[in-house]
Amino acid sequence: MQNTTTISVARVLLNRIQAWVRRHTCHFNCSDFWPGRELKQAAIVLAAWALPAIVGVVVTDWLGRYRSVRYLQISIQEGIGPHIWNVFGVLGMVLTGFLIAVPRQKWLAIAAYQVMLNTYALGALMFGLLLGKWICVIVPQDAYSLVTVTRSMFAVAIFLNLLIWYVAFLVSPARLDTGFMRSVAQTKPQFRLPFALAIVLIAIASLYVCMDK
Repeated sequence: MQNTTTISVARVLLNRIQAWVRRHTCHFNCSDFWPGRELKQAAIVLAAWALPAIVGVVVTDWLGRYRSVRYLQISIQEGIGPHIWNVFGVLGMVLTGFLIAVPRQKWLAIAAYQVMLNTYALGALMFGLLLGKWICVIVPQDAYSLVTVTRSMFAVAIFLNLLIWYVAFLVSPARLDTGFMRSVAQTKPQFRLPFALAIVLIAIASLYVCMDK
């Protein structure tokens, strides 16, 4: 009997939350979230950073067979480190949270957009360096599990970096009065402010977790 009552209360609470969210987000459109042709620009940025990085790593590996390329190898290793990507990603999300709290501030939109876009470019560079190093590694033919895990890691890395680009697309100052941010500005503060606070807290918490590692 008590379990049934608990389930009923939880169901009623969930229905109220869903109704509250629908009431405050009814003016959002699918076009606010769909990047459309902007995806082409994301692919161009990814290729522009990743392909030269792959070529650079492969050429460095080839030159290393004939002469010392320690400086280049150190540069590649430093470029792969994910810490700076994490820090700038968190900074971009914090700025995004502030922008959602006060969506009419264009300077915040510019700051959030530029930080996220540059973080995406940095992630594309790191991806290229990692893929280049993987190309240069001689993998045994029977290392199927290693290849599978590596492919999965590359897929996750691309996905996370594309999320960074997608946030940059959403908060773009060019779409401040026409897209997602316009709809955000139309929401009431009692919905917008808790959402913004949640973004900021989650971003800071993720950085805090990384700092403990």
